[in-house]
Amino acid sequence: MPMIDLSTNVTVSGMARMELTRGLGEAISLVPGKDESRLMLRISGNNDMFFKGRDDIPMAYVRTDIYAQLPDEEYQAFGDAVMRLLGRVLAIPAGNIYLTVRQIPCWITRGE
Repeated sequence: MPMIDLSTNVTVSGMARMELTRGLGEAISLVPGKDESRLMLRISGNNDMFFKGRDDIPMAYVRTDIYAQLPDEEYQAFGDAVMRLLGRVLAIPAGNIYLTVRQIPCWITRGE
């Protein structure tokens, strides 16, 4: 049950939204035991965001919640793929992207 919540100050067009959806679906499959079939996404563009005291540079925050207990290094390929995707699709430099992964020990869906 992964959830990726992408917030950026960049405008996300319809075409970019589709590329991000596809790319994030591919990226989550790099985490052992996860795939796009249960992935939930929220893509929010054009946000008021500040980085280094500025709001005029492209930036993004990607919060990822995953029902898993894996060693930190298991997320490296996922993080690298997300950084490349945001650079290619939204022209956000990797240094302006923060990505977090929270491993959730309990996740409820369908009331279970």
